[in-house]
Amino acid sequence: MKNYKTVKPKTEKKSGKKAPVVFLCILLAVILAASGSVYFVFDFYQRESSGGGRAENTVTFNVPEGMSFSQIAKKLENEGFIGSELCFKVYLKLNSPRSSLKAGKFNLSPNMSYGEIIEVITGKPIENVYNITVIEGLTQKEILKTVSSQSGHSEESLLAALDSLKEEYWFLKDLPEREQYYEGYLYPDTYEVFVGETPAGIMKKLLDNFEKKYNASGIAKLLENNRFTLDEAVTLGSIVQCEAASVSEMKDIAGVFVNRLKINMKLESCVTVYYVRGDKTRPLSTADTKIQSPYNTYYCEGLPKGPISNMRIEALVAALSPADNPYYYFIGAGGRTIFAKTYAEHQKNIDKYL
Repeated sequence: MKNYKTVKPKTEKKSGKKAPVVFLCILLAVILAASGSVYFVFDFYQRESSGGGRAENTVTFNVPEGMSFSQIAKKLENEGFIGSELCFKVYLKLNSPRSSLKAGKFNLSPNMSYGEIIEVITGKPIENVYNITVIEGLTQKEILKTVSSQSGHSEESLLAALDSLKEEYWFLKDLPEREQYYEGYLYPDTYEVFVGETPAGIMKKLLDNFEKKYNASGIAKLLENNRFTLDEAVTLGSIVQCEAASVSEMKDIAGVFVNRLKINMKLESCVTVYYVRGDKTRPLSTADTKIQSPYNTYYCEGLPKGPISNMRIEALVAALSPADNPYYYFIGAGGRTIFAKTYAEHQKNIDKYL
């Protein structure tokens, strides 16, 4: 056997040039990515601080006493005047305000730049704002008269404004045709109004408030598998609003009406007769209860043709979640409501309390 010399395989020498090239490529990629991110952030900041793309409507912004710029940034974002609390704080760091914040009310628009917003809220508060108060239980006619007397706009212009806004609100689009079309949907509250604000601007506040209260109170959930449509619930709620002496009684009163509806018993609500008659100052007569009107629940079966007043949200909630009680009758006496299961018991209550 021949002796062969073991020959080790040749190994290639690692090139020292490859690693730096890879490192440079990675570094370049990081730089490009970073510069792209910086450009994106800078572009967003520029657009955000300029107010571009935001709504152009003018809204009152309240600066409470003692609030800091940092707190105001959050409030501005929450109320939709700016899109980013963080960007506003960065702007404040880069552009120190020349004046301190002033407590009070200011006219702001979301499409203002950060600089314009700061200039306004460090300036003089507005003095051209007043309040309009709409109380619960008023009819559409009464609300238009109230708003007219407090704003100086004619009732006709306010009604025309409502007509122009109808298509903007889903809850107004498919209502049955009736003379007082917006009855039940003009939310009672106190509203802050600008001097010179248009009729549409004022009436929009009432409709917006109805939608806001609707969303906040879970009405959509209550309507699921309910016997009533929204308009029917608003109709019943408007009756409950006028019949109840207090919020605590609303669900029991709604329970009475629902009990009657279940057995096809007329609602016989006096407040519906007052609505038909248009006069709340004198007592009802037997003749009044016989007026042939689709709103008179002594005359018509079931719910009236539509709402008879504009209610607070508690009355609407009561209509959709009435108390499960055994009552079919009630009377109002001494600032409270007395309930009865039978007509005989009801008559005793009338003799005793009225």
